Amino acid sequence: QQQQQQQDEKGQTQLEQDTNQKQSIVATGRVLLLTTTDYEKGNDQDKEKESTSTPSDHHTIITAVLGRIAVSSGYRGQGLGSRVVRALEGVAKSKGATRATLTPHHYLEQFYSKLGYRLCEGGKDLIHVNEYCQLIRMEKEV
Repeated sequence: QQQQQQQDEKGQTQLEQDTNQKQSIVATGRVLLLTTTDYEKGNDQDKEKESTSTPSDHHTIITAVLGRIAVSSGYRGQGLGSRVVRALEGVAKSKGATRATLTPHHYLEQFYSKLGYRLCEGGKDLIHVNEYCQLIRMEKEV
């Protein structure tokens, strides 16, 4: 326990030293949470049910939409991208999300597949933003 306290003190000292240096963001990402209400009976009366339903009539589905995940070029290959994705998934799960989706560049399919993402139905159909930006749709249960 004494050794742990010494390590903590060293870590605190290191942290204090680092805050005096210029800092920059080397990895980032965002998560948006979308809620959808799923009614037990899907019929024409759904609009009426929205105002009169009870919690037993429906349940809310929370989906996390991950995006803007990036790592500065000088820091790639060190696992930072994976750490950002896992952290975003953790936030989403803590807020009740059961599924995560993302729309990465097509050349990142293998990276996200290694993290458990799979192409959505029709996900291989590229979204052509322009000739330099082609996106795919992927998802994962969290």
